[in-house]
Amino acid sequence: MHRNLYKNVPQEYKTEVRLGKTVASFARSPLGNLLVDIYPNDSWTNIKQINNFLLKQNGAVNSSYFEKLTTNIITEDDNKAIEIKKG
Repeated sequence: MHRNLYKNVPQEYKTEVRLGKTVASFARSPLGNLLVDIYPNDSWTNIKQINNFLLKQNGAVNSSYFEKLTTNIITEDDNKAIEIKKG
């Protein structure tokens, strides 16, 4: 499934199969599905469009984009935790 996803993702994004914590393995969901991370080459300005694209793909595809549900985000920059609060 992930090979077809790679071919169909718009060129402004890059895709990577998430690596597992053990040697030479890929990360998998509790149901055994591969986890594929998608990153923009420039910005997330079209996040709704890429989310809609992902949700329309055949196979076990889901997204972790939660529009209007997030109040805080914890991310990192140069190995420093950054908290971004809504409002």
